[in-house]
Amino acid sequence: MRLRQVLVALSAASTVVLVTSVAPASAGDVYQPVTSFGYYCDPEGYIDIAVSPQNDKSYDLHIGDEEFTDVGDGTQTGGPFADGLVLVQLFDVDQSVVFELDILVACDEPGVDVKVVCDDEGMGHLLVNIADLEQFDYDVYVDGTQWGAESITDTDLYYLDLGEYPEGSHTVSVDWLDDETEDFFFEETVTVDCNDDDSGSGAGIPTVGSDTAPLMVVGGLLMVVGAGLLVGRRLRTA
Repeated sequence: MRLRQVLVALSAASTVVLVTSVAPASAGDVYQPVTSFGYYCDPEGYIDIAVSPQNDKSYDLHIGDEEFTDVGDGTQTGGPFADGLVLVQLFDVDQSVVFELDILVACDEPGVDVKVVCDDEGMGHLLVNIADLEQFDYDVYVDGTQWGAESITDTDLYYLDLGEYPEGSHTVSVDWLDDETEDFFFEETVTVDCNDDDSGSGAGIPTVGSDTAPLMVVGGLLMVVGAGLLVGRRLRTA
């Protein structure tokens, strides 16, 4: 069985972001009940969500189409899931979403997802999520130009910020270096559309599921998940 897990911990980084419409754990007054999340392959995908409630609270948890009610302290597992994005949502007693995240499951072959986000200054950023359990090597291209000076491995369930890009269409391509074909393993054209009279206030940011997804913002910068950055840990068991 192969497992990929992400723990919530304090750290710092500059290019890794968590795409979510709900604030993550922080050093302030926002409590994050999800302490870790990840998936494993056996051989299909199963998603683990670890919850640690505050003050004996309970939550409702949705993992894809599966619903878990009155969730307390412990880990819930959903699945099996085919390769692709699986939406995870945690609801409090008022049915307000306190945690929401797309987890990219990749058991049969590496998976790729691309999002466009608008920061609170109205600037568009391209993000890429590459998932596998073997640490293959990849080259990432934006509009035919390679991103970064070196190849990268998977992004540990995070979205990698490729930087700011102007309004309009952009093509993100991923070359799987361990693949024997000469074609790109993945290629998608997305649209940056952050020009809105309300950009900067967050009012013009679309919801998750469109080409342009919301990104939590701290101090005018793209979130590197604030004070509570998510730190990845890769585990393998026989």
